[in-house]
Amino acid sequence: ALYVSVKIAPTEILSSTSPDGEYRLVISEKKKMISMPGDGGSKCVKIELYKGFWNIQKDCDDCPTFSNELSRNPRWDMDAMQVHYALARSVNLITGECEE
Repeated sequence: ALYVSVKIAPTEILSSTSPDGEYRLVISEKKKMISMPGDGGSKCVKIELYKGFWNIQKDCDDCPTFSNELSRNPRWDMDAMQVHYALARSVNLITGECEE
């Protein structure tokens, strides 16, 4: 039997730069190979945080966030070193970890 692995690149749906210009948040929609009935219109998202050209963390795959939960205007809290991208969801700018 022949098995083929296909990797579908996520589609960027939102990008935001911090007020100081040092950080960039990129949110992409994860693609599914197969959509099942009942999946609805909301897709899982991939959260990436960059400082300059360096990705702080691979991505926040362990953060259960869907596209319908996203804020269209992420809120940068530079005092707390966080960016809030959805209700009760943020990324720590130092560690790159998702926080709920």
